[in-house]
Amino acid sequence: MKILVNISRILVGLLFIFSGFIKANDPLGFSYKLVDYFTVFDMEFLNPMALGMSMFICVIEIVLGFAVLLGTFMNITAWLLLLMIIFFTWLTGFSAYTGEVTDCGCFGDAIKLTPLESFIKDVILLFFISIIFIKRNSIELLLKEKVSRTLLAISLILPTGFTFACYTHLPKIDFRPYKVGNNIYDLMQVPDGAPLDIFESTFYYKNKTSGEVKEFPLDNLPSGDDWDFHDRTDKIIQEGYKPPIHDFSIINVDGDDYTEDFLLDEGFNFVLISYDLENAMHSNADMINAIADKASDDNYRFIGMTASTEGEINEFRDATGAKYDFYFADATALKTVVRSNPGLVLLKGGVVQAKWHINDIPELTELESNYLK
Repeated sequence: MKILVNISRILVGLLFIFSGFIKANDPLGFSYKLVDYFTVFDMEFLNPMALGMSMFICVIEIVLGFAVLLGTFMNITAWLLLLMIIFFTWLTGFSAYTGEVTDCGCFGDAIKLTPLESFIKDVILLFFISIIFIKRNSIELLLKEKVSRTLLAISLILPTGFTFACYTHLPKIDFRPYKVGNNIYDLMQVPDGAPLDIFESTFYYKNKTSGEVKEFPLDNLPSGDDWDFHDRTDKIIQEGYKPPIHDFSIINVDGDDYTEDFLLDEGFNFVLISYDLENAMHSNADMINAIADKASDDNYRFIGMTASTEGEINEFRDATGAKYDFYFADATALKTVVRSNPGLVLLKGGVVQAKWHINDIPELTELESNYLK
């Protein structure tokens, strides 16, 4: 039994530390997942607390991981582990059953799990944590008590600072398809011969005499003059290949698609990304405007991309003095491009050259010497 307990401690401890670190690397991204759950459960009133909850969960997972490895404060550690895994098992089970949330965010963008895979993972964890809980009073300290408590304190302080740094700047490790060096256009393409989605179509026809609406499969549609077409639904029964980037587009105010125009441009393209201009930070607006002016002088492009309304764009212009054109895109895609609202991205030939958090907008001299060559 002691061997099983030690195996459980190692597996649970390392997994919690890894999971916490991955989420701490991108606390804003994890907060978006929490908002998805709040929306599903009609708990949008919690949205303002999503970021704080995200950062807390990141840190507490790391602390609990170290605590179970060190064997310190095992009574409260075991209780917290058990309560957390029961809740997460229920949550991932709900997602697997309903399909309401397709990605739990357990390991951020580093390791994508389906809802069913997340649920299975939590069931396995529940088994090992249950063993730890049952034997919590017999687990001994790995090191001396003073050393263990010191290490536990460090496991609280350092991850807290790391999480905050990754929020006020950009994630230290970018696991998303829009990371520096990636070609956005290439990652949007479907290779020749790749499997496509397979749909099952159901047709609905209305009887002219009785008014009855009845469904028919594609291979057994009604013939004659007794039925009129009423409706059609398509259901994916087998998903085909989905490119890493599949929801990115650049649309102007008239609804024209400029995606290829920008992504195939071999010149430099600056893009200010803000999925929500109403809540966008205005700090460093003067530096951003200076870069926009510099781009105009040197015949580079500088545009804004947002999911906000034209009215909100005008309000942002009034507040910041922005003179550049804005284009529209999906909010989720914009959140994925850069974890900052707003954030600045430099493209060239569809390749991401650099990304900056609003707190890290570079000086013109830095841009010229390091990027615009």
